[in-house]
Amino acid sequence: MEVLEEWMQSKSGVSEDSEDAYIVTPHYACVVDGATSCTGRKWTTHNLTGGQWASRVLTNAIHTMLPNQTPAEIVTQLTQTLADAYKQEGVLEFMKQHAEERATASLVLYVKASQEILMLGDCQAAFILNDGEIDKYQPTKYIDTVTSQARALYLESELLVSARNSISSLQKNDTGRDYIRTLLARQRLFQNNADAPLLYRYWVLDGFPINLNEGMLVHSVPSNAKEVILATDGYPDIFKTLQETEAHWNTIINQDPLMTRQYPSTKGVQPGAESFDDRTYLRIAL
Repeated sequence: MEVLEEWMQSKSGVSEDSEDAYIVTPHYACVVDGATSCTGRKWTTHNLTGGQWASRVLTNAIHTMLPNQTPAEIVTQLTQTLADAYKQEGVLEFMKQHAEERATASLVLYVKASQEILMLGDCQAAFILNDGEIDKYQPTKYIDTVTSQARALYLESELLVSARNSISSLQKNDTGRDYIRTLLARQRLFQNNADAPLLYRYWVLDGFPINLNEGMLVHSVPSNAKEVILATDGYPDIFKTLQETEAHWNTIINQDPLMTRQYPSTKGVQPGAESFDDRTYLRIAL
């Protein structure tokens, strides 16, 4: 498999801090977005965050996967891999009762054998076609829209309520993030929960069963596609090259470091940080 471009960077600017991961094998190319913990739990192995731990467990599993697996088989195997890892850590029963503590990840994966893209959670994909057009897949979930817009509304009101508030001061003290913190923790109650209302529930890799019909998106590679792009949602949008994608990202974070306007997010760019989120971009020749 030919890698044309690859890039991964943490929001802090220190590569080792990233909760993203990616892997390319002869049979699969995958980008994993480990979710930021709302509780600050550290995992015993190497003192990792939940997002780091999940992304490493999953990429290690993909490295050894058989080449002809279906998307459903892949998701089932990766879910079981995380459950087995919980068991090794001695926390499986605890995680059944505490969704907010689970190590959680999204992914986008190219399956060479079946010429398909598997998407689960907050990642992006695009096909570059022979005529130069780009066909993007950028799924979102409603519950993220709710929390992002709530934070944006609160921060915009902060700028109006007092002249002492500024974009810079709110970067240092993100009161909008504080405002939605309880929602972010309770959001996990809707995660991989078939009993939760359809409007709010969502599906990710967290070691517990997924409704494949709801949570798994599968796209066939178009016959006229020449390249595929896999990326995390640390990029507000993706383009045909890494240079274009980075340029757009750079424009957005400089114009809107709070991330409340064109691309509302649950977090902004903190002082001293490089971005609002970890970001990964992988472009593969088909």
